[in-house]
Amino acid sequence: PTLVLDEDGDCTGSPSGDTIELRRVDGGITTLACENNTIASKSASMTVGLLDSSKVQINTGDSLSCYFKCIQEPDDPYSAPSIEVGFTLTDKNNSVNVEKNSTADFQTSIKLRNYAP
Repeated sequence: PTLVLDEDGDCTGSPSGDTIELRRVDGGITTLACENNTIASKSASMTVGLLDSSKVQINTGDSLSCYFKCIQEPDDPYSAPSIEVGFTLTDKNNSVNVEKNSTADFQTSIKLRNYAP
């Protein structure tokens, strides 16, 4: 599912998805997506992977391994929303020996500014 966030967005229901569309002030759209074992940024016709995919990967087929979630105070559409980003990195060169495999969970949030419902 795609999470669409624009100036009229209401995140009080905490929508989430593996893709997020950000509508800029100039009317353009920037899309961030969990795809092809990486997080990709798409603007206009350009697609750029945001990870060094030769060394690490994200399991993009699992909604718990890579997601975008919009969080806002329940029942308060005037509170500024924040975007939570979470993903799990795994070593691309997995070994049959468990002690040689590595994974790392990352989670951060971004508070939106210039928000006016």
